[in-house]
Amino acid sequence: MALPEATTPFTRRSAWIGGITALVGAVGILAGCALPYATITYGTDDPTHPSVFNSGFGGNTLFAAEPLAVVMFSFVAAVILLTPTRPILQSVAAGMLIAFGIQTFVFFFGYIGLGTYSDSSFKGSIGIGTIIGMVAGLCVLGGGLIALIVRSRPAGSPSAESVTTGGPG
Repeated sequence: MALPEATTPFTRRSAWIGGITALVGAVGILAGCALPYATITYGTDDPTHPSVFNSGFGGNTLFAAEPLAVVMFSFVAAVILLTPTRPILQSVAAGMLIAFGIQTFVFFFGYIGLGTYSDSSFKGSIGIGTIIGMVAGLCVLGGGLIALIVRSRPAGSPSAESVTTGGPG
């Protein structure tokens, strides 16, 4: 299926909605990294609240590089969707957002295991950063899907014609 080369008001609006959704997701990723992903209690110690940006362990701040790169590249891809540019470039940006959204969701989903693990000396619970990060990943994914699915409609499809011309026939 060939992608349409001419942009219509419907595809422009959909690309704009996808770009805004991805920007909201990028901001949410930052929030998910700053907020605690779990509450952990070791034995009788006071609980700790680690986050991606502040793990509480030396040398672990390099793990923040991955979500920061996702935020940076998602921002660039969202800006591409928000600006009038070549349709193929917007399709590539939408594909990037889909990949980053899936990756970010899985990244934060992994913290559920740490948050729910418990044994005789270790008690954990899921933090708000995990939930916000997963939702933010879904926003980035959704932004890419909105932009790409609309782009993949054939130019002569009835649904595309009725939206762009104001109605049937």
